[in-house]
Amino acid sequence: MKSSITLDSDTVVVRNYEDAQDIADGAKILSELPQHGADFHHKWSLPQTQIIAFYNEYCGDGFAPHKPMNGEFWAWVDKKMKDPQYRVFWAYNPSNPYRMGWDGVR
Repeated sequence: MKSSITLDSDTVVVRNYEDAQDIADGAKILSELPQHGADFHHKWSLPQTQIIAFYNEYCGDGFAPHKPMNGEFWAWVDKKMKDPQYRVFWAYNPSNPYRMGWDGVR
């Protein structure tokens, strides 16, 4: 992840960016591999910039105290990841013919 810092009048603006193509390619490879068992599946991979964006959305605007990045946050991210616009980062493909076990998602 790379950052650029600029001064806009009296405000410091930090922009984070990264090339997420490697992460998307890795997720595609994982989606084509067999994932055995019902308990642990690699469901998705996200770039750090997207995690930061999700965290900022989760916490809301303003200067309110930030919420912890705990299990509740990751459950919220998991719901956000079901949106088809994030499909490129999905690593779990339930239609994979090598999938075995019950995943609890129907």
